[in-house]
Parts: sequence; C-alpha cells; structure tokens
Amino acid sequence: MWQVGFLIWFLIPVIGFVTILGIFPAHGLNVVISSLSQQRIQLYDPNGTIWSGSGRLVYQVQDKVVSLASTPIAWNITFHRWGLQIHLHPEGFVESQAVATVDLFSRRWQLEQLSMSIPLSFLSHLGAPWNTLKIKGQLEAKLTSPIQWQDKFVEGGFRLQLTHISTNLSPLNPIGSYLAQAQIQENKMRLDWTTLEGPLTLTGVGHWQSGRFQFTGVAQPTHPDFTEPLANLLSVVGVKNGSLSQINLSLP
Repeated sequence: MWQVGFLIWFLIPVIGFVTILGIFPAHGLNVVISSLSQQRIQLYDPNGTIWSGSGRLVYQVQDKVVSLASTPIAWNITFHRWGLQIHLHPEGFVESQAVATVDLFSRRWQLEQLSMSIPLSFLSHLGAPWNTLKIKGQLEAKLTSPIQWQDKFVEGGFRLQLTHISTNLSPLNPIGSYLAQAQIQENKMRLDWTTLEGPLTLTGVGHWQSGRFQFTGVAQPTHPDFTEPLANLLSVVGVKNGSLSQINLSLP
C-alpha cells in the first residue's frame, strides 16, 4: 500500500504545478519576448494566459515606443512532441498565421509556416517617416525555407510582396508593386528589393548583422512624365540627385 500513498503524494504537487501553469497570466510571456529580443520588443496589454491569449507587440528604440501592428496579436500554445507548438495571428485576420515549434531539450526554435496578408497601414504606427508617407497597400509574407534558431545561430529565408502601394505624398497612385526576398545564413541576413510594376522603380540591397539593419537603394521614375508627380516622395525617401533618389536607411 505504501506505493499507492507515495504515488498520491507525488501526483498532488505535480497536478498543482500543472494547474497553476495552465492559468499563468499572459504577461509572463513578456519576460520571454523581451529576453529573446534583447529588450527591443515588448508585449503590451496582454490578455488571457500564456497558453492562449492576445496582446500588442511594441518596438522600443531608445526612449521611443512604437506599435508593431494596428491590431493585437493572438496566440495559442500547445504541447508538441518534445516541446511546444505556437500559433500566431493578428486579431481580425484569420487567414494570416504563423506556426513555430520549440524543442525544449535542444532549445531550438523553428518557424515552420508563415502566411501573412495584412494592410500596410500599420506602418503609420512606426513613427517618422512612415506617419508622413501614410503608405497604403497590401503586404504578403511567406517563407522560402524554414527559419531556425538555436544558440544564437539563425538561418532560413522569406519573401515579402507589397502590392498596389500608394502614398499621400504623390498624386500618382498606386506608385508600384514590389518584392523583397531575404536569406539568412550564419546570423547574417541579405534582403534584395526589386520592382514588379508601377511608375516608381525601387531597387536596393539590405543587410542585417549584429542587431543592425542597413539598406541602400535607388528610387527613380520609370518615365520622364512621372518625375514631377513623384518629386515630393523622392525628396522624403532619400537624397535627390537629379531624377534619382539615393536611399540610405539604418535601423538599430
């Protein structure tokens, strides 16, 4: 009978721990998110539990805090093999989702699925110069290969397609559709930006290394008749040189 008694006393604390963990409030995730992003990304106004809830993601640059999305991000976490599976989607955008897995033994993270289609109006929440540009259009994000992260080593790939982009700085709208393809290897990311169509051609290359992103590119009208309608926009996005605009963007 002592075996039964031992089993009961063993199960009581285990059940209690699981019960407490199951109702642990959502703000506990902020500790994880903050640590993984080196205190750059925070979870604001969390609701629910660490297993199922929602909250707003914000990005902190020095003393400035800006929202990364116009709507809260909802999540659902379940046990999966030797770890966890995480489902994410912006509230109100059911067709947009991301699925990631975490191996608790090897501490390996993997973004397995990414299918996002959201309006670009969220950029206005990022402050200058986005609140001046007031860009509209659609952003579609998909993986080209799973993104894996283990012991600060990251690799993978994704692409962003921006369609029917418009801005209040130009009477000529839409200004174009664009494609950005990113490849991550050995903790370094290269992003190639090309133009699909439209009166404004934008090409360039970006690099992410040591927590800093730098982009250099050129914006120019596809035809001389578009130079005047695009003049204000070209002055804001970069340094004008004739009909061209040299773009140099750096993010901490």
